Amino acid sequence: MKYSNILPVILVTFMLLSMSAYAVPTVTIDSPTATTYDNATIDLNWSADETLSDAYYSLNDADNISLFTYSGAGDTWVTMTGDNVSEVQEFTGIATDSEGNVFIGYYDSVGGDLKIARWNGSWTLETVDSDGDVGLFSAVATDSNDYIYIAYTDGTAGTLNLAKWNGSWNIETVDSTSNVGDYPAMEIDSDDTIHISYRDTPNTALKYAKWNGSWNIETVDSAGSVGIYTSIATSPDNSEVYISYYDVTNLDLKFAKWNGTWNTETVDSTGSVGEITSTAVHPEGDIYISYHDVTNADLKFAKWNGTWNIETVTPISGDHSSMTMDSDNNIYIGFTAETTGNLSVAVWDGASWTINTVDSDSATGLGLASVTDSDDNIYFSYWDDTDTYLRMAWLEADKAFLNKTITAQEGANDIVVYATNTSDDMGYSSVSFTVDTIPEAEVQSTIDSTKALGELPAGAILGLTENVSVADGINAVIILTIIGFGIFGYTAWSKRR
Repeated sequence: MKYSNILPVILVTFMLLSMSAYAVPTVTIDSPTATTYDNATIDLNWSADETLSDAYYSLNDADNISLFTYSGAGDTWVTMTGDNVSEVQEFTGIATDSEGNVFIGYYDSVGGDLKIARWNGSWTLETVDSDGDVGLFSAVATDSNDYIYIAYTDGTAGTLNLAKWNGSWNIETVDSTSNVGDYPAMEIDSDDTIHISYRDTPNTALKYAKWNGSWNIETVDSAGSVGIYTSIATSPDNSEVYISYYDVTNLDLKFAKWNGTWNTETVDSTGSVGEITSTAVHPEGDIYISYHDVTNADLKFAKWNGTWNIETVTPISGDHSSMTMDSDNNIYIGFTAETTGNLSVAVWDGASWTINTVDSDSATGLGLASVTDSDDNIYFSYWDDTDTYLRMAWLEADKAFLNKTITAQEGANDIVVYATNTSDDMGYSSVSFTVDTIPEAEVQSTIDSTKALGELPAGAILGLTENVSVADGINAVIILTIIGFGIFGYTAWSKRR
């Protein structure tokens, strides 16, 4: 099918706004070759040698424009104190719900209480359990109904407890065996089955509790003194359960796997390794464990895809770390830098590790927990040793646009990407449906060349796959009218300082 066969009309309007002394950068509009009327996906391809100063992402829903700033690796992280929540100690737990609310469970050392901090633009604080000394160790998760769960240690009763919120808090005892429940980790799988790993202190053993209508409790490993620093995850199909933990007797990182029965193995035994474990699972089934190498003061990373492969992420790790992943399978490991006491995050993008300083206050990043929400926002909860304040750091999604794909709904979204940079050959892309308001104070650029329109694949709307060039100070909107389909506009602009 040729464009000539459907009588397109292409109108290109150029409006001179200002002249610029800057060299002409390159815009790449990489449209799909086949799509439908209602949806289009645009790949944002940035040149490998760009020097990015600031970049912005604007998403317009019902005329509400949100603007975020990206200023290079590590500078996109936002940190805050939870309304000066002080006297926080030991481990925090964190989770999010489908509405984007963030929940942090923590221990108030003054009252010996389990508390929760909720963030949805402002902080709301609540005491969950104040009966005795409770919550020194806690883990937080949410299910598909957005119910909130906190697994925690009851230091007074010596039990493992679970608090559930579904409009109000309800507390139950999971394991009433004396002095159990330290180092709990919790996973709620896609079937809403609850999995908890924890330590049986008197028996120095690793235990596991599972809820699918009733509680089933098992001892996983009792060889020597084990079960400290547990972390738990499930396979993508929920058929397997994975627990990483520390073997105190042998100073090793250990791993337990359930696929009908429990099997345990040593992952790393080089020196004293395996404190502060954190486990995650790739959608294709690869298993990841981050942990602390005490002997060498390293942050280490173990990957299983048939065999275990171990690498050192950074030699400046402290003794607190936590790992999470986004939907692109990038890995984020938060850790305390031993030399500075700063909270840092190591990011794996599929090719290499990048280390970012997130919170530069000294003696911070303690009791780390992490989570990724459904919009790919990354969160870390922690506390600082100076003021013992509860703190949170997060990275909002779509700030770092490298190799990202954005999908827009016609008539619902205006999505625009624009940038300031010090490199003239940087490539960037933008797509906007029903283009209307250009943000104020932006120096506009123009598309002054396009690819010749050719044959469209069956069902396709638009295919612009070659580079077009943009000159600063000129605005250009390309409008393509296709009889029977409607009007679509593509525009791009940049901001120079």
